[in-house]
Amino acid sequence: MTLSEELLLTITFFDGEYTGHDVSLPIICRVDGRMASHGRPPYTALEDALKVLEQCSERYGTLCPSGPCFSVLISRNAGGESTPLVRLDVFARNGVASAGVIGLPPSWDTEPVRYSPDDSAVEIVRKILGSLTPR
Repeated sequence: MTLSEELLLTITFFDGEYTGHDVSLPIICRVDGRMASHGRPPYTALEDALKVLEQCSERYGTLCPSGPCFSVLISRNAGGESTPLVRLDVFARNGVASAGVIGLPPSWDTEPVRYSPDDSAVEIVRKILGSLTPR
């Protein structure tokens, strides 16, 4: 397995509220990316996701969620195997968004961030993750 295969991150955005494994939610979009840490310690899953989403939002347009709730699954892919790392359960309404972070024990909620009504799901999550990561 090469280094680039080890670092492949998949971020899948689901439209609607995650209520359990047996529920199938429509996919808003899926973003695949790789980030190299260039000699520094490896990025955490959330830092890596932020870097990938920053590149995505600069290059591509993505869809807005249809309602106030959407879920994001961040997975690491290596050798054809996908390993879920973190799930974000996002609530975005009236220009304020926050997320429940599940998968990084203990589970926790982010602080609210501001977003614009025309922000896509990717942009909303990028703003949430950006508030968590020191620049």
